[in-house]
Amino acid sequence: VGLHSATIRYVSLGLGRNDDKAIERIVNTSMFLFTAIGAIVVIFSLVMASPMSLFFKVGSKNFILFQKLIMIIGISAGLSFPRRVLDAIFLAFEKYEPLNLFNSGIIIIRGLLIYFVLIKGGGLIELGLAELCSEIINFTAKFYLYVRLGNKN
Repeated sequence: VGLHSATIRYVSLGLGRNDDKAIERIVNTSMFLFTAIGAIVVIFSLVMASPMSLFFKVGSKNFILFQKLIMIIGISAGLSFPRRVLDAIFLAFEKYEPLNLFNSGIIIIRGLLIYFVLIKGGGLIELGLAELCSEIINFTAKFYLYVRLGNKN
């Protein structure tokens, strides 16, 4: 789509021009668009969970399980869209170190969650919930970083 790249480019331009109003406008517009796209993804996954189960010919034994998994993964994917705006802002502000630190931490957390789900004998729903939890942690951590560092240039 190019919105992520455009956010980086135009926030960077606003920074170079010391134009805080332009930066605010770009960030707000990007956040609105990415949140709208994320909401569409969530709604699509909720609405299409049952038809997708039929399309993939999921048996009656796993029908509900498959629907729940589609919904969980759809919510996780939907949440990732506004989080990408935060990533773009950090790149525009050249906050590479904290961004890489958080990204590395999220990879470790996601791996540990999956490990514990598998060790405890969890199934697909638990793996989906582990992914959703890691995305919630990712979004929360990036939002915290945005609040802490975003306004300090």
